[in-house]
Amino acid sequence: MLGVAIVAGCGAGSATPQPSPLPAASVAPGDLDPGRLTWLALRSVEEEDFLVALELTLVRGDGSVAWRDRVSIDPQAPAAGIGVLSGPSVTGRMAVGTHADGGTRILIVDASGATRELAVDGIVLSGTIAPDGSELYLVVSGRELTIERLDLDGHGTQSTLASMPPVRLPDLTSGLDLLRVTPDGRRLVTEVCTEPGSCWWQMIDLASAEVTELDPDGAVQMIDISNDTLLAAVTDCDAGPCPFVLVDLDTGAARQWDPDAHNAALAIAENGSTMLLTDGGGLGAGSGPITVIDPTSMDERVLHAGDGDPALGLARFGQGEWAPHGWMVAAPPGANVGEMGGPTLIRLRDGFVLRLPAPAGS
Repeated sequence: MLGVAIVAGCGAGSATPQPSPLPAASVAPGDLDPGRLTWLALRSVEEEDFLVALELTLVRGDGSVAWRDRVSIDPQAPAAGIGVLSGPSVTGRMAVGTHADGGTRILIVDASGATRELAVDGIVLSGTIAPDGSELYLVVSGRELTIERLDLDGHGTQSTLASMPPVRLPDLTSGLDLLRVTPDGRRLVTEVCTEPGSCWWQMIDLASAEVTELDPDGAVQMIDISNDTLLAAVTDCDAGPCPFVLVDLDTGAARQWDPDAHNAALAIAENGSTMLLTDGGGLGAGSGPITVIDPTSMDERVLHAGDGDPALGLARFGQGEWAPHGWMVAAPPGANVGEMGGPTLIRLRDGFVLRLPAPAGS
């Protein structure tokens, strides 16, 4: 799912070990064909401080435009009238939704530029697409809240996976961050937040349909998710930077992690393992050093100095899911990915920086 909200921590943090020097980087991407990438450029359109539309451009790695459109946003509608539901996935497929006549129209867009429209009964509040682009998962409000699966490689067949647990807001005006799928496509995670500021998660094994609950103490909204770890903000923190909570998806065990940084994210290494990322900036994409940390040993090293023109930090939540394993997406401070030219990829193993071109005609 694509999220445009800025996520930040707060509170006093403890000192961390001195990071190792920036590793020597190779001079070419080598293991990555930029032409096979597809990313989403998103620009918010506001009137009188209200979001009224999103300008969306699906861009191939060579800068060619696969699809471009403007989606109107109704701030009074449930889930703000939808907009981007999910994507693009690593295959370049994405989904955009709009509410109409008590239902939801969903536009599926492929990296080729091909589009097709599917109709869903009920109001869609949230969505996330499988990494291989084969299925779309939805939170749908009808007679009851349900989690639905849409088969995108077939005829758009819709089936119910589970009933939805109680949602965060009783008036159902929020929900675009309720649903996430793990990068390996095995698990679907639904977030439930209740007063006074605590969150828990319902997790569905998509192969067995087994449902489990993750309910760690001291955790609020999810920041990121990998194949085996959920990263959440900490409940109580008055001034930044705040610690975070790491939740093991296999065991449900949680531990506090205090990197003394405002921003954090998860990344997937080339071997499929989870890595932790921080930057030294404030809200949104920071401008300090980007650091990569092994969650097992907690060894850390500087991945990128974070400076340059423009300065770089972690991309905003949900805007880097199209990156292949072994890479992370960076962005200038406070900017959406692609808002100031093409996006930037950084390779986890050596800090190599790959800058993709801006969309043609932009």
